[in-house]
Amino acid sequence: MKLRDNFPNTKEEAHKLNVEWRDVKGIFKIYEPKDPTSLISIEESINEISDFLVKNGYDPIPNKKFIDNDFYYESPDEIVSLNKHGYIEAFMLFIEREAVDVVVICKKVLDRLNLMDYEKDNGESEERLIFPNKIQATGNIKRVSEQELRFLFIEEFKIKYPELYYSIETPTEEKYKFGNNYEDIVKNAYIHKTSASIDMCVLGRKNDIYKRLLNIEFKHKNTKDKNIGKDILKLVREKQNGVFIHLLNNTRKGRFKGTLWNENNTGVFNKLYKSFNDFKNYWNGEKEYIQLIILSLEKKKKGKPFLIHRTIKKKDLGDPDFFSIDNIKSVTVSKEPLDDEWER
Repeated sequence: MKLRDNFPNTKEEAHKLNVEWRDVKGIFKIYEPKDPTSLISIEESINEISDFLVKNGYDPIPNKKFIDNDFYYESPDEIVSLNKHGYIEAFMLFIEREAVDVVVICKKVLDRLNLMDYEKDNGESEERLIFPNKIQATGNIKRVSEQELRFLFIEEFKIKYPELYYSIETPTEEKYKFGNNYEDIVKNAYIHKTSASIDMCVLGRKNDIYKRLLNIEFKHKNTKDKNIGKDILKLVREKQNGVFIHLLNNTRKGRFKGTLWNENNTGVFNKLYKSFNDFKNYWNGEKEYIQLIILSLEKKKKGKPFLIHRTIKKKDLGDPDFFSIDNIKSVTVSKEPLDDEWER
């Protein structure tokens, strides 16, 4: 269980993750060098701290920079900081909660989506939003889309973060040229032509100045690779951290038709891996991470809704294991994932 993806909300949760609770916004951890007068001992402590950070989804501490800066370090996003206590009797590691805990919001959204009624079936749900009918020549069918996902996400975001701001269909800061299919997007990836749009952008405000903090894209069903590729390219090239939230009605296993992975390379994980691999050279250096979150309603018989998520950093690009669960070829969503798999 990675700290970054499961940030504690209580003292008890903090202790389970082997850290100390400071307050709702942060935790800390103390490291004591064996010999504070020895540079070797100090570097061993810094390496131990870096190992802890990397294991939990954060970047390591640059040894030389930390020492040269009188034993002080702060990450570019101001989430991680390390400083000396006293002379150098100990090092204090502070980790702040992310500006927006998207996973917590998505868990609430999945609960609400699962409670929603369908217009076609009628019902008595207390959730006022419902899935509407879609009228076709063969009759009415149930329509589930990314619009319900987006609407509930915004509602929950406003409840949890009243101090933050947001915009919808936000023009990108970078410019793009996409084309008609996935191959066009790859071919034109280096071209800067016109602004595109981001589904939702989260902003902070300080001294009456707005600052973009997070870009979010929403998707529904196992859509075409061009639709996924376009969103991943935008999230990769924009300088802010990004989130890709994907809603599925159901998942199924299958060597050739599996929803999440299959040998025909048409599963969601296949398309995510392909997109990140094709666009990895366009990663904006100011960005720390992109979060991937997959929700499934599992509306099939005896289905159990689930949410899995993973944080992708630049160093992870090109590694297919970061787009898999249960060693990629045998997708299992009903068990607790291992440490190196997707987090629940």
